[in-house]
Amino acid sequence: MPGRNSNGISIALLKVEAEHFRSKATAVKVNILGLRLRVLEATCDNGRGESSIIGTDGDSEGTSKPYQGQELDLSPVVRVEFNRQRRDHDRLTVDAAVVSLLPGDRHRAALSQKDLDLFKSLASSKMKVPTMDQLQAAHAKSATPAGPVTVTDLIGELKTSNPSLGGRGDGDALEEIVISSASCEKRHENNQQKEEAPPPQPVEAHLPVTH
Repeated sequence: MPGRNSNGISIALLKVEAEHFRSKATAVKVNILGLRLRVLEATCDNGRGESSIIGTDGDSEGTSKPYQGQELDLSPVVRVEFNRQRRDHDRLTVDAAVVSLLPGDRHRAALSQKDLDLFKSLASSKMKVPTMDQLQAAHAKSATPAGPVTVTDLIGELKTSNPSLGGRGDGDALEEIVISSASCEKRHENNQQKEEAPPPQPVEAHLPVTH
């Protein structure tokens, strides 16, 4: 998993099963920013899906089923969404958990040193992340120098230092980390019976008789 800190996001084992119109993805011993889950599972069957959490720090055996799109908003720089479901015609994809870095709707939020440290722990080790001093200097030169440093300032400096990011982070999350994803299609039953051919009917005909 991406990240510089083992306390960020980690998975001990990932198992995927798939067959006609059905699939299941199971992650074992999951750690999401200190939230420890024994099993995190996504299932998809005939166009319908759900996710399950089996065992947490406080309840090692209990099972919970997050509602679709349930969110855990931890910081302006990271959000965890459980049971994300996306449909493309007859195909459904269920993501048990999605960790979004720099979510799109939080770009105007103020950024603290704690938030910046959290982002560093989750970002790829290849990404050049600015310091708070660098962000403050960039903010002072921005169109709105008053007020605190924001997530927008961080995104701007990240793109300056990491040209390969391109348009990532423009309105959407900079990066998404998906844990346990299952996809399936809806089965279409053909209940229409083929029309039976009518039985042959004798046809009377007067044929010429030759001698």
